Amino acid sequence: MIRHAHAVVWIDQRAAQIFEFNRDDTDKHIVRRGGAPQRIHHRVGSLGTGHRAEDRKYLDAVSQALKASRQILIVGPGDTKTTLKTHIERNLPDMAAMIVGVESLFRPDDPEIVALARRFFQ
Repeated sequence: MIRHAHAVVWIDQRAAQIFEFNRDDTDKHIVRRGGAPQRIHHRVGSLGTGHRAEDRKYLDAVSQALKASRQILIVGPGDTKTTLKTHIERNLPDMAAMIVGVESLFRPDDPEIVALARRFFQ
């Protein structure tokens, strides 16, 4: 696989779509979370945040897929994008310096993700 300097990762609780790109070329790969999606329920008055525990294997796999990039933009809905950023900051401090932004982005198609990233890196 050709490696590019820029990467954008669209991440949610089920999968991360990673786009590595330059001016003329884009490569895409997907990292899927292992296991079936879980739904969190809690009763009124019970303790707990209702959030699923961090899946370290999933975040490690996404981080590994991003290691060759020099600049990383993390996008997606919900909290998983910030969870990934925090995971990288705690476990891969050298890589944390490569994160140039974290943006909310809900249900884009592939061309929209790449277009946003190209504008962001200009």
